[in-house]
Amino acid sequence: MQATLLRSGMVIYHNENLFLTHKVAHRTPGNKRGFIQAKLRNLRTGALIELKFSSNDELDRVILEEVEMQYLYSDTNTLHFMNLKTFEQIDLSKENV
Repeated sequence: MQATLLRSGMVIYHNENLFLTHKVAHRTPGNKRGFIQAKLRNLRTGALIELKFSSNDELDRVILEEVEMQYLYSDTNTLHFMNLKTFEQIDLSKENV
């Protein structure tokens, strides 16, 4: 999608990371070209950064699906969860959680 379509609450993939968009503003300074200024939260690290995109930049929008899971137990480096609807079990490393 084009950067001009970016809105608050959208998730994008940029520089091999997922970012949640907090604030988006279209800026047109004087006689220069306009740009999109966005405050983004890195979903992996939690860091809040501010980036500028040109109006022509292409962004990769990501649609995430939330699934309710129940914590079951943990091993040395792994946490085990179960999907409450399908009863499917998944394992996640402690680093990812």
